[in-house]
Amino acid sequence: MRIWQGMPVYPGDPHFNLKWLNNTTDKFEYILSMFAIGSHCGTHVDSPKHFIKDGQPVNELGIDKLCGKAKLFYIENTEVIRPKDLYEFEIEKGDILIIKTDNSEYIHREKLIDHFTHLTREAAEYLRDKGIKAFGFDYITVDINDDFPVHKVFLGAGIPIVEGLDLYLVEPGEYFFVGLPLKIEGAEASPIRAVLIKE
Repeated sequence: MRIWQGMPVYPGDPHFNLKWLNNTTDKFEYILSMFAIGSHCGTHVDSPKHFIKDGQPVNELGIDKLCGKAKLFYIENTEVIRPKDLYEFEIEKGDILIIKTDNSEYIHREKLIDHFTHLTREAAEYLRDKGIKAFGFDYITVDINDDFPVHKVFLGAGIPIVEGLDLYLVEPGEYFFVGLPLKIEGAEASPIRAVLIKE
């Protein structure tokens, strides 16, 4: 997901801000900028520390958690993903699981939408019990309410959550996924550059 000035962020989160320090080579020898960004801005990964006391911070996530073979499934025409919506898919222990939904239509809008496809706690528990090692989703959050049940299920099991994936042009299938966070010591989340490579 691209990052731009004025992009939508989760309510209450800080907005992205880019400031030019040297902005022309006519006056300076080089161009230089600085930026401020919330840890959950754009495509990002939540580590267990986001919700779990003494949870693992983002800099301690192993590379294997967010780099490896991934399965991308498409669930359309539903606002709520329940366990029964997942039964048809072959989900195995150790999968990096990515779900594409109708949210992919909204990922580049200038404003957040109120009603978006999300998971239930029971769906998250089903995937946790399947033994997935990471979960990816195509909106800014996987939860619709402020109790954050899906976050608590996944992060409580040590399953990092990748949110804000731009899957608009991506077809379902098996891929090699790379989505490594910045090694920000002690942080609960980090923006990432996510890549799906068709093998």
